[in-house]
Amino acid sequence: NGNTRGRNLCDEAAGHVLAVGEGTVKPYKTQVSYDGRRVFAVLSPGPRKGTVRLTFVLRRQADDERFERVVHTRAGFWTFHVVISDPADLDEQIDEWLREAYFFTGMRGSI
Repeated sequence: NGNTRGRNLCDEAAGHVLAVGEGTVKPYKTQVSYDGRRVFAVLSPGPRKGTVRLTFVLRRQADDERFERVVHTRAGFWTFHVVISDPADLDEQIDEWLREAYFFTGMRGSI
């Protein structure tokens, strides 16, 4: 069922986020944020049942066909949204972006 699939994907995505280093997990009604000194990643329900949206902030523009949306929020801040629909979507590129986002928050200890 889509709800179970979405929960399983969210748990797997959370494992990738948590693997980058120490931080604070903040659960909310519709999302979970992961903070270093600032929020570096957010997991929320995806646009379709059984999917998860991963959001992260980088200091640079990046281009990848997986980006659902890219927003230049202010100078030096780019917000990226990726829809995860399969465990295989959580690959080394996702891990690299998450490490970069974590580093961007000023948390250098585990990278």
